[in-house]
Amino acid sequence: MATDIISDERASTQERMWLVIIFEAALIGVIYWGAARLSLHASLVGASVTPVWPPTGIALVGLLVFGRRVLPGIYLGALLANVTLSPPTWTAFVIAAGNTLAPLIAYELLRLAHFDARLERLRDAIALVFLGALGAMTISATIGTTTLWLADVVRGHAYLSTWSVWWTGDAMGILVFTPFLLMLLRVRPGPLPSLVRQVEIIALLGGSGVVTVAVFRSDLQLLFLVFPFLIWAAWRFEQRGAAPVTLVVTVIAVWAAINRVGILSHGSLLDRMITLQSFNGSVALTAFFLGAMTAERTKARSEESSHRAHESALNRKRALELNDEVVQGLSVAKYAVESGEMSTAKRAVAHTLEAARHIVSELLVASGDETGIGPGDLVRERPALIGEDAREPTR
Repeated sequence: MATDIISDERASTQERMWLVIIFEAALIGVIYWGAARLSLHASLVGASVTPVWPPTGIALVGLLVFGRRVLPGIYLGALLANVTLSPPTWTAFVIAAGNTLAPLIAYELLRLAHFDARLERLRDAIALVFLGALGAMTISATIGTTTLWLADVVRGHAYLSTWSVWWTGDAMGILVFTPFLLMLLRVRPGPLPSLVRQVEIIALLGGSGVVTVAVFRSDLQLLFLVFPFLIWAAWRFEQRGAAPVTLVVTVIAVWAAINRVGILSHGSLLDRMITLQSFNGSVALTAFFLGAMTAERTKARSEESSHRAHESALNRKRALELNDEVVQGLSVAKYAVESGEMSTAKRAVAHTLEAARHIVSELLVASGDETGIGPGDLVRERPALIGEDAREPTR
């Protein structure tokens, strides 16, 4: 009877576990598919190659949060997004495999690099850029472009430009959307910031959007005017400010490329892509690295402040120990000598000496000297002078 109950409980637990896994995979798949359908409206080559591919960032975040069990959801989301496009149906299955494999490789590489999703260390930013974005995304670009070439959708002379758009689109999906989504997942309900802080946030987001639109509508080369807002966001708000501002600027830049606005209204597709992706890459890397460096600086200052507080508390404790063990002990010995109780004075002196040695040993250990100090140990160049010898020499 008891065995049957235990078996039923295990079966029920496994059933719930499978339901949770299916729900997580389905959730990531639906979000991936929705983001993919929206992103395909910004395609620049055929119907499936976009300058920014947010689903890649979504897939990587799903793997970082839930693990490999969401891979079926990623594959199905990518398959459903590609199967309705104009190329032959069989290409959707191969492209979906590449769209699944690239985030998986990025996830595995980040795990090997001991990546921390909080993005508070510069090493995490470097790992995400070079391993997660620039490195792993060559897989999806190569598989996707080669598939379209084999299906005669992309001509041989356009292979390199298509590959570059695909690769930079997937890489930008990692650089722009992964930090932003990881930041959103860390948001917790709490009190609103001060009014001044709220006004600063609105000015930062609004100002970055207005300036980005203005510089892209202009025929002048004024793209550098966006970077002060990135520095402002990273310096004041770390990744919490850098990620949203990067997203705003990148979306506007892609809009300008699709609609051939301002400085992106002239030139070939490759020329426009070089300008767009150079700008987007510079924006993402600047904000990302500055945000990580600022977070490291803040953490270092916090640790230094905590260390100083600990040292202050420890020094106070040592001062109180010196007062309780040494000063009070010597006071007892002095009173005993004045009262003629020599045995009590000797015991007080012996206790005080032992307490003093213990405190000195603790101080030495705290400073890195593990040897401590025992009775008779001398650490001075010459012993302390006693009695008549302790007087200052007369001239």
